[in-house]
Amino acid sequence: MVHKLTWWVLFGVLIGILPLFVDGLKALMSPEGLAIEKSLAKGELLISSAAISAAALGELFFVPFPGSGRVFRAFAGFCGILCCMFNSLAYIQVPFSEPSAVVNASIILFCFSVLSSAANVGLAAGR
Repeated sequence: MVHKLTWWVLFGVLIGILPLFVDGLKALMSPEGLAIEKSLAKGELLISSAAISAAALGELFFVPFPGSGRVFRAFAGFCGILCCMFNSLAYIQVPFSEPSAVVNASIILFCFSVLSSAANVGLAAGR
């Protein structure tokens, strides 16, 4: 299970947020400099979080489970679906929201998405 989670962090999470690193590098080289708030206020972290959650749901839903693990699997899957939904809904609201609200929502939803996704991937690996 640890092996599967390690690969998931490296290839699911870190590559999932790679566009943010590229944007940060671009900002770092600009005359204005790097401003994390400015990068996060565009909502890209919300898209990455939804993609991370969706990939973990794919891991969870396509692994056979014994009867005793189905209830927890359903709950973990429901949490992952909620993360996808809330990230998508928050991204739709980015143009109408204050930048500070977008930054806060992005960070909070990213944390929930990563935790939920880790549980989904771990559950699928440990079935």
